Amino acid sequence: MKRFPNHARVVFIGDSITAGGIWIAHVYDHYLKNFPDADIRMYNTGISGGSVKSALLYFEKNIMRYDPTHAVIMLGMNDVGRSRYLVDEAGDHIDKDTAGWQESLTVYEQGMRELIDRLQSRNISITLITPTCYDESSRPRALDAVGCDAALEYMGEMCRRLAEEYGADFVNFHAPVRYLNAAKNIIREDRVHPLEAGHVFMAHLFLAAQGLVPCPTLASFNNLPAFDDLLPVNQKRYDAERIIRTLWNAEWLLLRQQPEDPQARKAFMEAYEGPSPFWNNMRDQYLRYAQDLDRVVAQELACVEACLRP
Repeated sequence: MKRFPNHARVVFIGDSITAGGIWIAHVYDHYLKNFPDADIRMYNTGISGGSVKSALLYFEKNIMRYDPTHAVIMLGMNDVGRSRYLVDEAGDHIDKDTAGWQESLTVYEQGMRELIDRLQSRNISITLITPTCYDESSRPRALDAVGCDAALEYMGEMCRRLAEEYGADFVNFHAPVRYLNAAKNIIREDRVHPLEAGHVFMAHLFLAAQGLVPCPTLASFNNLPAFDDLLPVNQKRYDAERIIRTLWNAEWLLLRQQPEDPQARKAFMEAYEGPSPFWNNMRDQYLRYAQDLDRVVAQELACVEACLRP
């Protein structure tokens, strides 16, 4: 797998692990530091709570607005249907919901094929990344989701087969992240989202697949950069990107069932009270920025351009 060529415009497509953006910021930092004249732009199009369905639904508005030449796809954590791995009320019988499990895999494969077809029809080069792991190792097994990680591993194998079939590049995050997590506990208590150090590890897995750095190991993990060790211009880009991601998160998580009318959406958000600060912050960010979206997008793009200037 080669590095991105000069003048590439790379979009990263995914769920909240992508939307968080830390691992992408570290990938971009490596390019900015080591290939300062390559004129490569990287854009985060991840959506919290997102899936193949959201990537297809917002394909034109969220992904294609960056006019990409390359797409990096990491989806599956929300496609796997974590609620389908349940126990009964007594907690001693696993209901594997086999039909639902198989349905999730079928929908995922069909959606991935459609997404790949759309991208390749526009001559966009593709890299497929396996979903990361569901944590069943660093703490007692998650009895509410036994088997979920095995399904994610299967999705990763599906990605490998699709990459081979479509001539796409392929990177395995699942196995290394699961192995490291068992030793270092790099996933948050929600059993899904990597900690900041886990994101840095993922960035180096990606760069290693491109032949740009040595493959990170358990022994080298503690010597990786700190999660906030970014170029100042890249940090500004990351901060601007986070605003855009929050708006898309609101679009998918809160507003997809609301009318298209902007005033109706605004009224819904003004009345919304979330169950946690995460949801209220999403509401506040939407109310602050959504009415001036063009300016916010222009600010994000300007930050990317600033990264490329000497």
